[in-house]
Amino acid sequence: AGAKGIFWIPPATSVPCASTSSSSSGIGEKETRGRVSVWILQGGNAMVALDWLAFLPYLLQRPSIEVQDEVPKEATGFLLVDYPSYGDCEGTPSPATCGETAETALLTLLEGLKEGNGSLGGVSEVELNFFGHSIGSASVLQLAVNLLEEAASDSSGKEKGTPTTGTVEARVLSEAEEGKREGTLRVRPGRVVLVSPFSSMVDMVGTLLPFIPRPLARRLLKHRWDNEESMRRLGASLKVVGNAPVLELEKGRAELTQARSEETSSSSSPSPLSVSILHGTADEIVPFRQGKQVFETAQKALEGTGVAVKFDELPGGDHNSCIARFIDKVVGAMFGLPSSASFASASSERPAESSL
Repeated sequence: AGAKGIFWIPPATSVPCASTSSSSSGIGEKETRGRVSVWILQGGNAMVALDWLAFLPYLLQRPSIEVQDEVPKEATGFLLVDYPSYGDCEGTPSPATCGETAETALLTLLEGLKEGNGSLGGVSEVELNFFGHSIGSASVLQLAVNLLEEAASDSSGKEKGTPTTGTVEARVLSEAEEGKREGTLRVRPGRVVLVSPFSSMVDMVGTLLPFIPRPLARRLLKHRWDNEESMRRLGASLKVVGNAPVLELEKGRAELTQARSEETSSSSSPSPLSVSILHGTADEIVPFRQGKQVFETAQKALEGTGVAVKFDELPGGDHNSCIARFIDKVVGAMFGLPSSASFASASSERPAESSL
């Protein structure tokens, strides 16, 4: 309940998807709807959503390099979400309320894209990506996990071990329901990029207040963000639904189905989900070892799923300025660019280190 701090920076255009029906003459061919890429951005606890505006020009100036199955930069939009009590977003921040806010923002956006609100017209396919810095890493990872756990729970026919906190519902379509999805919106999870993630809030207490015994810290903490546990939950879900799941939105619901390659509107089979973690070696707030710990847990949890897991060390990078200082690596992780594709050529300037 209450106002939400949500900002949508739409793409300039969409790219065509394959038509739902065709004929050699074009007579009776249905209108082609578009495909866009959406990035959900959430920052640290000293940021509000609009602080990302200083960062977006550098994303939009990234080199136009041919990357397999990549949506062009002109078709990339950004969803900026405030935490409860930040900016104009009402409420009290907690893992549950942050999850509810992010899921509400996502569902609202997807419904608008599906209905053709705004300048894009109707969109039929969305590549959904997640980017978080510091505590934002925990929030966007929670969102990705919640979406996939809903789907995995329905697919396996079992109750999931950890309840989700939001309103997005996902399930696998039955055979009888397949083929009845004209006009729906397909949502394909793409990349998860985490910068300076902590392993868990309990570990952070041990780092900042080492004199407090770990069992006591666990009992006293109200907000038990845990990125390692989220990675384990992500792995468990992907082992049920596969590494390239497709969500379908209809009547206010996000429903997940294992789309066959011929059913997808892109020209090839969907690429698997990928996870990238970046961490500065001189991080004075979240120790470098915690980011490496999250990476090692992700490797184990996602083993055998076909999901690529990558770790980028940011030499000398601290906590608050690492995105600005290592913008090439951050942009490369977000858009799958090769290391040789330095985007410094796109602009002689970089984001101000104080801005992120």
